Amino acid sequence: MLNHAHLWRRVMDFLQGATGEGAYERYCAHLQTAHPDHPIPSRADFFRQDQHERWDGVRRCC
Repeated sequence: MLNHAHLWRRVMDFLQGATGEGAYERYCAHLQTAHPDHPIPSRADFFRQDQHERWDGVRRCC
């Protein structure tokens, strides 16, 4: 049976994944393993780039 601390950790992991909170950490880990020669962006730069990719440009069909 799950104890309360383990259950709480799983809920927090789920929420962080659902909100994208852990995206920067995952991206940094990916860069370190797959592209060690690339510089790690700051959290602010990562956030700006992510917002740009999500919201810039036309987002409608007509």
